[in-house]
Amino acid sequence: MKPPNTLGRTLCGMVIFFTSVGIAAAQSWVLTGSMSTARFFHTATLLPNGEVLVVGGGTVALASAELYNPTSQVWSPAGLMSTPRRYHAATLLTDGRVLVTGGRDQSETEVAQAEVYDPATNTWSPAGVMNQARFLHTATLFPNGFVLIAGGIEGTFLDSVELYDSVNQTFIPENPLNATRSSHNATLLPDGRVLVTGGRGNGGQQSSAELYNPATGMWDIINPMTSEREGHGVTVLPNGRLLIVGGIGLNEVALSNSSDFLLTRIWKFPQNP
Repeated sequence: MKPPNTLGRTLCGMVIFFTSVGIAAAQSWVLTGSMSTARFFHTATLLPNGEVLVVGGGTVALASAELYNPTSQVWSPAGLMSTPRRYHAATLLTDGRVLVTGGRDQSETEVAQAEVYDPATNTWSPAGVMNQARFLHTATLFPNGFVLIAGGIEGTFLDSVELYDSVNQTFIPENPLNATRSSHNATLLPDGRVLVTGGRGNGGQQSSAELYNPATGMWDIINPMTSEREGHGVTVLPNGRLLIVGGIGLNEVALSNSSDFLLTRIWKFPQNP
């Protein structure tokens, strides 16, 4: 199965940085150092030391990774993964390492192997094998160090879920989603549950949403969003509400985060009983 169409696929190694200094200072975008390799469908993960790890991507899947130093604005090599990949997920673990899961390799085959990057040694090492290869999935870190891997694609849209144990480097099957999903969003809520919204499944783009409870391992269907969307963004606001914005809707139309309230929605998740 091909991944969904993406608007504006311009491959670029140039990086633009947004800066804001002081309350009254002008906010602006400025060019910063360029990556050594142009890439897209990559990941970018903020490390505890302030550097940013950029991994994979590319027109053909890349194995390379790079580190960005925001102080010097210089990029440096961050080793090679054993498996080139794009459309993968990267998750910062509680010990400061970065877990990379899934994706597609250079032959456009879904990847089950996981790898972990250690910034202390600037090296990659194997991190186990998922029970199901997948790409365009989500990987959400819990405070206890476990990672929730949900949905994605392996030939068809998936509802399968697994938990990654970062101590034993094993993947444990978990109860499936209530709907098949890829390019969805998974958000860790302040109460410890995970909200999964939208995505593309067997019926196309979806408006449905569900909550995962780590205490029970169960998924609960909740009220849907007001519109179908995939590839959208979700932000937890200070008041406990969620801002769900943008994405691709029905008929492959890109949704706007303008003042149109049908396209940008604030949604409040239910409280625990």
